[in-house]
Amino acid sequence: MKVFYYYHIEKSGGSFVQRNLRQIANEASSSYHSFMSLQGDGQPPFQNHRLLTSFLKLVPNVNQQYLFIHHHHRYPGLKEMLPHIQECSRRLNQQGDKLYLFTSVREPISHMKSSVNYWNQSHHPSEARTFSTYSPSDPQSKYLLYNSGAWKMTNADSAPQSEIKKVLDFMDGVYATDNFQSLEKDLRKWIGRDFKWDTSRDNVSKKLISPTEEQKKQYLENCKIDSWMYKHAGLLAAKKDKEKNESI
Repeated sequence: MKVFYYYHIEKSGGSFVQRNLRQIANEASSSYHSFMSLQGDGQPPFQNHRLLTSFLKLVPNVNQQYLFIHHHHRYPGLKEMLPHIQECSRRLNQQGDKLYLFTSVREPISHMKSSVNYWNQSHHPSEARTFSTYSPSDPQSKYLLYNSGAWKMTNADSAPQSEIKKVLDFMDGVYATDNFQSLEKDLRKWIGRDFKWDTSRDNVSKKLISPTEEQKKQYLENCKIDSWMYKHAGLLAAKKDKEKNESI
């Protein structure tokens, strides 16, 4: 069995990936499980943690060719869930099966624009955000670790990046939203069968407002770890392309 585990960072192309994974699962007559909830605020409730960890314990017992997992809002981040995913992967490997863990990230300025404009499209004007007031630090990195871009990380100059690297080192793929062709190629290689790949986009935010050059500069100062993670995705893609060309 091959298990495909996608961790969905908000506003980083996740709805696009989720839709394609669900479509692939349907074509392959395989199970697709989405762990997400749009209800409630703050730390994911205990029952969500229990539900996901219990599910991962059962995955090696599933008798299918493929299994697809989507992990998003209100469930514990990968800092907490990685040991459970690694144990699931270990058990799968022992029986000759394989788990693929992957995620997608977005260039920080593009992520900022999308976050602000999408929020304004879906909320009352009285709750509108502006680029002068929207100033989270490393929201994608925080979401990767904690399933929330709004929570503060301790030791922001060292510990988070080391924790993020620990997660990324275990992953089979980290894909930039401007290079989803790389994800499609890897999925075709991993799955080993043909499938449809829909290139239409989801949850597209209208560019109602744009940040100034000074606001962009300040945002990048606040998002050095996100910038590093985005570059990491680009380097991985380049490495794979190089290895592929050298093997030809």
